[in-house]
Amino acid sequence: MIKEGGNTLISRNPSQVFSEIDGQVVMLNVRKETYYTLNAVGSAIWKEIESPRKLEDIILFLTEAYEVTYEKCRDEMIPFLNELLEAGVVIINND
Repeated sequence: MIKEGGNTLISRNPSQVFSEIDGQVVMLNVRKETYYTLNAVGSAIWKEIESPRKLEDIILFLTEAYEVTYEKCRDEMIPFLNELLEAGVVIINND
């Protein structure tokens, strides 16, 4: 589970199959036989975690890119990332 603070690093699962179509990321989860389409914000997060990024850095990136408060961004992003974690498409390291 992704937790706020500390040195939580988030990155893509390297075995995740995905493509970008018209600015949106489309992912295929072979294990669960499902696919996901990420909206613009989800796609921006996906691009940011190409290499491991701290949760804090991702939140700060999004607050600068979109007109959103830190708290609202954090409160909406952590459940989203936990969904991706549960689906196996991201990897976390909670040091």
